[in-house]
Amino acid sequence: MGSEAEEVQEEAQPAKLFDLPETEGVNESERILTGLCRQTFLRLWSQTNVYTDDGFKNGKGATKELCDALVVFGRDVILFSDKHVLFNQAKGLKVAWPRWYKKAVLESCRQLHGAKLWLERFPQRAFLDAKCTKPLPVPVPDEYVTFHLVAVTRGSRDSALAHNGGVGRGSFAVNNAVNGDTHNELPFVVGIPQPEKHFVHVFDEVSIELVLRELDTVVDFLDYLKKRQVLLGASGIMVSATGEEELLAAYLRTTDVDGKEHLLFDVSDGEAPPGAIVFNAGSYDALTEDISYKRKQQVDRVSYGWDRLIDRFIDYGDPKLLMPYLVQTNAETEHGLRLMAAESRYRRRLLAMSLFTALDRVEPGMRLGRVVYGGIAGETVFVFVIVPKRSTETYD
Repeated sequence: MGSEAEEVQEEAQPAKLFDLPETEGVNESERILTGLCRQTFLRLWSQTNVYTDDGFKNGKGATKELCDALVVFGRDVILFSDKHVLFNQAKGLKVAWPRWYKKAVLESCRQLHGAKLWLERFPQRAFLDAKCTKPLPVPVPDEYVTFHLVAVTRGSRDSALAHNGGVGRGSFAVNNAVNGDTHNELPFVVGIPQPEKHFVHVFDEVSIELVLRELDTVVDFLDYLKKRQVLLGASGIMVSATGEEELLAAYLRTTDVDGKEHLLFDVSDGEAPPGAIVFNAGSYDALTEDISYKRKQQVDRVSYGWDRLIDRFIDYGDPKLLMPYLVQTNAETEHGLRLMAAESRYRRRLLAMSLFTALDRVEPGMRLGRVVYGGIAGETVFVFVIVPKRSTETYD
């Protein structure tokens, strides 16, 4: 039992604006996925272990897990299925690979397509807990939603490395000419598992961490998924990569003149599309050794100040703390925070630098205002107002 002082201090803490779960996941696989999602999408927009009340009524029956992770960001909804399946190397590749592929990849696809169908029909019937008492802090929109399905598989890396003679990182090769049952004949190669259904991005334990580490904002990750789907789904064009990391390297290297817009696959008007696009091994390793890549990693450090600012507002961004008479719903507050989170890593760097240089310029007693345009041209403007604390004022 705590002391009276501790109890008073606990009561004095301001109430957090959003009721967000504190769970990190039950097993190691879930903890890894939770950490990756919170780092990239931040706590407000990403939830793990989401349930439905299908088959559950009046406190009776069994609830169902909808998906392993769910990201709701405006009209974009990302569904994750994360499966760790033991690869039984002793059975030999002809037996072990098809069995593993069915349990890890096809079962993930089945779960993802089922979750998408459920949310299209019942967007309000997704919950944070198995008893279905806690609704999502950010609800799934009931119309005009774009779904992105992501299957994360674990358990194949060591066997993939052995199969490739220790070369590479142990990630799946990517080949969009491989589809349907053809996967059973090509170990550790993934293309389009179910071409007749909604596109599913398949990542293994190696590639999901690489992609989310390099594209660690919701905007950057979504942009990659969208362009990746267009590239791999292009009719009549065979796309092949020795690993997802090579596809990622090409994406990171091909940018517009301002270094902001990634042009992974762009055929100029009047040019015939190529019959095949091949991404060779070694591209990602070469990229990470490039001086410009290392310089970008260094200059991007300041941008994480913008992430921390968003994260703090998620906890204590309730305007009623300053203006008790102000009526603003959580949905309205989330919209404002989403505008902050809708900035890419590149834009966050510029915004954070602008804010922090303004703070450095302020001297005692000085006030400063600064207007900075956001990444959504003509729509988003940030106004930084820096006002010193008077000596007669407390921080509260």
